[in-house]
Amino acid sequence: MSRLDTPSAGVVAAMQSLEERVGPVIAQTVDALQVAALLEADGITDEVARDVYGCSDVFRLAVKVRRRCLPGAETSRRAPTVQAFGDLRGVDRHGPRLLAHGPLYLLPATLFPPVLALLGSHRLVTGLVVGAGLAWVWAGVSTWLAYRLLGLHRDTDAARLLQLSALTGLPLAAGGAVVVTLTSGGGPGLVAVACGQMAYQMGATLLMFHHRERHLLLAMLPAVLAGLTYLALPRADASAVLAVAVGTVSVVAVLVLSLDDLHGIAPRTSLAGMLRAAAEARDSVRTAPGQVGLVALHTALSAAYLLHAQSRYLGGSLQVSAGLLPLIVGMGLVELLAHRFRARAHALLGVVSYPSELAGRVLRLVIGDVVACVVGVLVLGSVLLVALDSQGLLTPAGVAMTVAGAFLAAAYYVSFLLIGMGMLGPLIASVGLALAVHVLVAALVPAARHGLADTSAFAGTALLLLVVSLSRLVPAVTDPRAHA
Repeated sequence: MSRLDTPSAGVVAAMQSLEERVGPVIAQTVDALQVAALLEADGITDEVARDVYGCSDVFRLAVKVRRRCLPGAETSRRAPTVQAFGDLRGVDRHGPRLLAHGPLYLLPATLFPPVLALLGSHRLVTGLVVGAGLAWVWAGVSTWLAYRLLGLHRDTDAARLLQLSALTGLPLAAGGAVVVTLTSGGGPGLVAVACGQMAYQMGATLLMFHHRERHLLLAMLPAVLAGLTYLALPRADASAVLAVAVGTVSVVAVLVLSLDDLHGIAPRTSLAGMLRAAAEARDSVRTAPGQVGLVALHTALSAAYLLHAQSRYLGGSLQVSAGLLPLIVGMGLVELLAHRFRARAHALLGVVSYPSELAGRVLRLVIGDVVACVVGVLVLGSVLLVALDSQGLLTPAGVAMTVAGAFLAAAYYVSFLLIGMGMLGPLIASVGLALAVHVLVAALVPAARHGLADTSAFAGTALLLLVVSLSRLVPAVTDPRAHA
């Protein structure tokens, strides 16, 4: 017999010591794979398992330890597999709803041409940048807090918090626009644009949060038709005023619907109830100090990065700026893939035997999703580019902007996974790097400030963001403990 077949006294003593050390947490594991992950985290390699514990590798040591600590434990992996894939089917039932989010994000864009005609390009661009940035950050932080409350099973407080955020966001947007107006010029129109963006962003956030996408679509349908009609008919100030008026009514309707009964979750919420929800949210983040600030910083950097690249084309080269429309439409696909990743990764626990095998399968899953994001946006972009070409509006800069959108879609997918794993620090560093490089290239290279060179630089920094983010995600997401 070999030494592996007849344990020595040293091996027996080592096994007893190991069982005493890991025994208290073994009962919380689902299978031997999770035990193997714990052992590897404790510094036990295949070599240690062989030389110290008399097992050929870490996984066989995990099987042995779990069997000794839990003599009646189920050894079959069939039940966990069925349960995990059952969870996946549940996630996929939300697929159509999540895919619809991309087009819903795009609906207000139909109002940009008539607003542009009334306000002029400079004022519109300033208002769009200010309004979009404030709304992006406010909605991002509010949603993050609401989901923390959901995680604590405080559904009503989450709904009330978003209500309060929607109401307080309007004076915030108005104040920011007033400051910009006083410092750089503008007028009431700029304030109106900023408030309109905040109203739609928060209203849409609330309706999507409560799975009321159909209500959002119906409320915005008159605005979409008015904007398209303006584009189809001969341009006139009267038709632009009419389109903007209809759009304003639609945006207000979105906000009112979002503050309604919230699908029966928090009917007739009082201001006192909203304030209590805010207090609950404050208490929920005390266990993670600084997290709200990190979420706000990441959201602000993301908004600054995208708006810095897009703003210079909003006033005069809309065909270039339109290159990012496929990214917006494709965000539904990005959300869906990120939403179902955890269930798919957890399902792998039921079909693999070794931690290294799980790591490889999870890595292939991430890479497959990244490729799907890039290809999905490029397919949508090809439709847009063909349409622009048919109208004689296709430019190389617009093509580069579409490619940049495809890289950004994949980077956003990676960012969703990093946020889900609580890795805000590395994510902020990645976005900050991409923003800094893009700003420096535009500042130091005069030729890179216009046209194809500028959009190509943006595509390059978007690819940089994707690669750097992936490099931080892969070591963490391939750790079996992340999916236990």
